[in-house]
Amino acid sequence: MNNKKGPVSIAVLLLAAAFFIYTFYDFITSPATIIMQMDGDGVKNYFTFLYHCLYEKGVWFHGMNYPYGENVVFTDGQPFLSVPISYLSSVLHFSTETLLTIMHLLITASFVVAMVYVHKILRLFNVEQPLAIFFSALIILLSPQIFRLTGHFALSYCCVVPMVFYWLIQYHITNKLKYALYLYLIGAVAVFAHPYFLAMLMLWVGFYSVGYFLFTRNSIKQKVLHISPVLLSFAGVFATFKLYLIATDPIKDRPTFP
Repeated sequence: MNNKKGPVSIAVLLLAAAFFIYTFYDFITSPATIIMQMDGDGVKNYFTFLYHCLYEKGVWFHGMNYPYGENVVFTDGQPFLSVPISYLSSVLHFSTETLLTIMHLLITASFVVAMVYVHKILRLFNVEQPLAIFFSALIILLSPQIFRLTGHFALSYCCVVPMVFYWLIQYHITNKLKYALYLYLIGAVAVFAHPYFLAMLMLWVGFYSVGYFLFTRNSIKQKVLHISPVLLSFAGVFATFKLYLIATDPIKDRPTFP
């Protein structure tokens, strides 16, 4: 079985790439020149990402809310990507075309990674190999996150959800703490793509914990010991984001429900 793992992984990657080259041919072949939306949130989110990368450094965005500016995390500016690029730009002098290429291809790569993780999930549930390969691609291509490509680019990193699902399933099966650590790591990155990923992680971890508590026959102590690392993973992501805001955001009266 192990001998087949490498070729199968390559087959999944090739199929995922083929699906997306066919489906998003213009998006992939012209990443430096294509614009997915020229009004509404789309043009605003292109602007915040590009302006921050080209003209600023750090976490504060001055392209709106004049003269005060705004924390880039609240502008859909993808700070996990735009903040490091904003420092590199002064050295490497990125062009607008290069930045568009980086963002477009990174989003596309996230869909390919998502297909790989959906394939892993299907195989965990003993779906036959040919069906697992085919439906891993089909499930992602029919995902609602496809529609985020028309404007909400920070939410279009499609790999986050299946990675969270897969690692939580693996933790459920094996009880290995490394999978709880992986949950923290993907959450800590995703929240700096868009804070809504924090809400997604909260819901998934919360429902899993309640479900595990209600529907398993282990003792109360065993249940608490099992779900504690998962809850700590979410708490770690929340604390990371909160500490970031404490350190970088001077605005103390933001509405809790905008």
